[in-house]
Amino acid sequence: MIGLKNIIKRKTTIIDNTPLILKTMTAEDIIKRLHDKNISWAEIGYQEVDWNESDFGKVNVVASYGGEGQGDIYYVVYHFVDHDKYIKIDGFFSYNNGVEFNNAPYEVTPQQKIITVYN
Repeated sequence: MIGLKNIIKRKTTIIDNTPLILKTMTAEDIIKRLHDKNISWAEIGYQEVDWNESDFGKVNVVASYGGEGQGDIYYVVYHFVDHDKYIKIDGFFSYNNGVEFNNAPYEVTPQQKIITVYN
C-alpha cells in the first residue's frame, strides 16, 4: 500500500478518467525521456511534438524566436508545467536551408530583464 506521505510528493493527472501518478522529473529526466521516445530535436524545435500528458504532464511553449528576417538565431523554450522545468532548444536559421537543430535541448530558468527605451 502506498503511504499518504508518498502520494503527496507526486503529481496526479487524470487521463480517460483513470488516475495516474506522474513522478516529478528533473530536466535531465525529461531530455532522456525525449531521446528514449525517439523524438527528434527537429520535431521539438519545429513544435511538431504531440505531447503525451502521461509521459510529460502539461507542456507549453513559453518563448520562441527566429525565422526569416530575424537573423540566424532560432530557439524554442518549453515549460514542463507539472515538473516546473524549462527546456530550450537552439537552432540555426538560413534562408537556403531553413532551420537546423544540431544540439540537444538543455535546461534554462526564466529571469526578468529590465531594459530602458527612449521614445
